[in-house]
Amino acid sequence: MVQQKYTIKREKGKHLTSIERGKIEAYFKLGYSKTKIAQFIHVSRRTEIKRGWVEGLQNSDLSVYDTYSAHKAQRKYNDSQRKKEGNLK
Repeated sequence: MVQQKYTIKREKGKHLTSIERGKIEAYFKLGYSKTKIAQFIHVSRRTEIKRGWVEGLQNSDLSVYDTYSAHKAQRKYNDSQRKKEGNLK
């Protein structure tokens, strides 16, 4: 069945680890599409891309390019988790 090809084998609501974010970054650098990367790590193709998306500058002509940064994504995740902590009474 064609639908099984796109079935996500991951528990819903599970957070990505820093290792999985590193894999996303490596696959982007190798030129894989978002859909292929999602299939490799068994997540939805909408997962995580916005959180780690950064703009960079080329050295010679200062043109802008987009890429994914696992470090930035993990930092944003940690910050959002820290904000969830409640205040002491």
